[in-house]
Amino acid sequence: MRKAVCLLLALALLCSACGQAPQAQIQQLRSDEFTAALGNGEIRSVLVIGDSISDGNGDVGCLYDQQERARAGNRLILTDEAGNAYYENAPDAQGWVTDFRAYLAENSAVSVFHNAAISGKSAKWFNAHKEALFSGGNDRYDAIFVMLGTNDRSDCQSGGEFQAEYGSLLEYLKDRCAYLTVLVPIPAIYDPTDTAKHLTSRQIAEQVIALCQEQGYRYIDCYHGLPQYAADCGTPLGTLYWGGTHPNAAGYEALWQVIAREPEGAAQPEPVEEITCIGCNLPQPAGDTPADALSPDGTPVYPPGISWYYTWNEFTAGLPHGAFIETHRASGAAVQYARSTQYHKTAFACVRTWQDGAWSDWSDMETMEGIGLCA
Repeated sequence: MRKAVCLLLALALLCSACGQAPQAQIQQLRSDEFTAALGNGEIRSVLVIGDSISDGNGDVGCLYDQQERARAGNRLILTDEAGNAYYENAPDAQGWVTDFRAYLAENSAVSVFHNAAISGKSAKWFNAHKEALFSGGNDRYDAIFVMLGTNDRSDCQSGGEFQAEYGSLLEYLKDRCAYLTVLVPIPAIYDPTDTAKHLTSRQIAEQVIALCQEQGYRYIDCYHGLPQYAADCGTPLGTLYWGGTHPNAAGYEALWQVIAREPEGAAQPEPVEEITCIGCNLPQPAGDTPADALSPDGTPVYPPGISWYYTWNEFTAGLPHGAFIETHRASGAAVQYARSTQYHKTAFACVRTWQDGAWSDWSDMETMEGIGLCA
């Protein structure tokens, strides 16, 4: 269990080591032509295009209803052919985009910053609506940042279709800005009850990277960068998510760190493709299920390595309203991290260990000490 103890100690240091406010920690962006142009005052307008992860889904203060956004006076992004109007999220709840905007306000001459992220939309959808992005008075921007692909796992039937759709969109965008940056989407790991996907997030990431390298587009690899950031901080990847797709508040800060500056790469990240999603609301596991228990078909309930489990039902008396649980299991030992609910938008609150054939009581994570979420 030495690894588990190290993880706990590292997580306790997250706020002081890796979780500082982005504006305080990031003094400059990664150095390249875009950064030089930004420093020279050449970039005065920026557009972000993305899906829910750039919209801020799961961030504190996120407005999910489009009409609520309209009533708040938020900027209209576009209106589609069916008359559906899409508005920007609350400016202080747009995840990593909020931090990007704040950095530019403090460190650049940018005076126009628009976020055209729309939850649930794919590169294929944006390619069909790309002209509408420039119908609000701005026919071009000095810089455009794009993070798409997660929803194309469903919208596109194959990697070839995704390449064609995203390639067409990026070609259009490059002619409407001086500096185009493509952000490779972060890992998205779903439970088996989710809708069918034709592509994995790993395949999407590989396709985006290949497309950028082929066309010479500037890109930032967030798919590998976010797990690397978690590894450098010594914390489980699930600490940065509130579910299998969207970051929580700490995760959005981490994502901004990855975008702004290359991760240190000092530690080996968790292999994302090897995280097993056990499922959701199953008879097993329950709170008292042994770490080495077997299913009726002889397979482990908790697979060796790293697994995620979601439940809306009572898991243990210490987690009465369901939980999101990440289990690290090795031979003869295991450690579990949990949030008090699946959608809790903070880091893990509870931890327990399996040793000598028994689970320990849940303990509050050191960063949450005194809150009393765990019985």
